[in-house]
Amino acid sequence: MEIKWAKPIYFFESNYLTMHIHANPIYFDEPDVERAIEKMLWDYELLEEVYDSLPKPTDFRIIGDTLMTWRKGYTIEETAVVLKIDPEVIETIRNKFQLGFRIKPFDSEKDIPRDLSIYLSKIKPKQKKPLHVMMGTTPSGPLHLANIITLASGTLEVFSAVREAGITDVRFTLGFNDSYALHNGHNSEAIDQRKERVQKFIDEMQRVYNIEITLQPFSDLQRTTQFRRILEKFSIKGKKFYEMGLYSSPKGKGKYERIEGDLNQLNYLEAGDKDFLPTYLLDLMALRDAAEGVDIHILGGDQIHAQKIIDPQRFVGDTTPFMYITGKVYGLNGREMHASDRNTITIDEILQFPDWLERIVEIKKQAQQTSIGPLEYRPLIPVGKTVYGLEHIAY
Repeated sequence: MEIKWAKPIYFFESNYLTMHIHANPIYFDEPDVERAIEKMLWDYELLEEVYDSLPKPTDFRIIGDTLMTWRKGYTIEETAVVLKIDPEVIETIRNKFQLGFRIKPFDSEKDIPRDLSIYLSKIKPKQKKPLHVMMGTTPSGPLHLANIITLASGTLEVFSAVREAGITDVRFTLGFNDSYALHNGHNSEAIDQRKERVQKFIDEMQRVYNIEITLQPFSDLQRTTQFRRILEKFSIKGKKFYEMGLYSSPKGKGKYERIEGDLNQLNYLEAGDKDFLPTYLLDLMALRDAAEGVDIHILGGDQIHAQKIIDPQRFVGDTTPFMYITGKVYGLNGREMHASDRNTITIDEILQFPDWLERIVEIKKQAQQTSIGPLEYRPLIPVGKTVYGLEHIAY
């Protein structure tokens, strides 16, 4: 980008760094706030030098927070209230960028809690078994903040709605993806350590909120009759199983190889000497929900993600579960939080904070929007982590 600018003019307001620079705005058209800031640092070489001369705790991440709230649709006034700074500072920062897109809240046209209440009122008279709530599925990698926010807040919100509906017989299950992780190259020792961390979360949910949660390793589910019946049912219904993909392994060996040929011709009920594993995580979640007869499935992300799980070409359960969506969690660089993006706060880092579970629940409860980012969970960011590409400074 060609920059036409005179000598930069810097000034300070409300103890934050803002800029008046004679230049064209940087086009902010990608979801990575960190990259937008990198462009600014690259184009204005004096910026870091000026920042280093500031009295601390001036926090340069105010620029990242301003971009993040802008993407989420905050007005200048709303942003000023949340960030506790002068609206002119927000406007000055925004003027340095052209916003390429805004995040459309997944629940802008849906009222998830209201829809859940309606759903519960309809199924209560027909209920002959415990209401089964699937708290989603753990990632193949280590548990991190986005997972815990989804699991904790979603479970508490569903638990509250279930009690209000007068349903007392309810079962919470959390799927653990040991087989899936092992197949994707994670060693068994690391998987066992992750299981211990997940169990700490479960124990804390029981201690603090008195909610019992069953951890279900996929290695246990995949050998059950109900899971094999779902594979059989998938075949009978003529689903495009070859598009899903399936792996098999000698029972208990964990040495999976892709099955070639017509998967719909296999007899899964009689193949007692084999374990079966779907190729993709979405397929695994859909098959798990169908096999377990899940009534409610808790997940983060958005409606598009939810629809993929219950897509008729993928889901073969008797009844489609209610998808309770908690919203997206944006990571330390402004992109959606994923371990593969290296923008997470791990559960080991979270466990260092006292009362970590209550703090996470409160952060989600106090958030201005359903989807949250570094601005909302800043109290849980360890010192030294990188936020929007810069080292985090404690307040």
